[in-house]
This record gives sequence, structure tokens and C-alpha cells, in this order.
Amino acid sequence: MEAFAQLEEKVEATIEALEIYRMEIEELRHSKETYENEINQLKASSDLLKTENNKLEADKQSWNKKIATLISKLESISESEPI
Repeated sequence: MEAFAQLEEKVEATIEALEIYRMEIEELRHSKETYENEINQLKASSDLLKTENNKLEADKQSWNKKIATLISKLESISESEPI
């Protein structure tokens, strides 16, 4: 009878441990989902920043061309006018 009681205690302890493991697994799943959502948001932000950066680079190149053209015109005007 005592062996049966010990076996029953071990079974109950195992069931309790399994319940704790199930709860931990559920917490880990929730954490994983949270991290995946955060990663997806960061990827979206990164994509937006890359797009904005590309636009700013194009704007910079455009302005550099305009400035170079203006400098060239100013130089040609100053060269054609006697001092």
C-alpha cells in the first residue's frame, strides 16, 4: 500500500511539473509572438527609413547638380566681364 502511495505522489508531482511546463511554454509562445511583432514593426520602420534615405540622396544629387550649374554660370559671367 505504501508503494502505491509513493507512486501516486510521484504521479501528482509529475502532473504538477507538466502543468508548470505548459504554463512556461504558453508564456514563451506569447513572448515569441510579441518579439515577432516587434521585429516586423522594426523591419517596416527600416524599410521606410531606407526609402526616405534614397529620396534624400536623390534630392541631394539634384541640388548638387543645380549648385554646380549655378557656380558654372557665375564663373562664366565673371570671366566674360572685365574687372
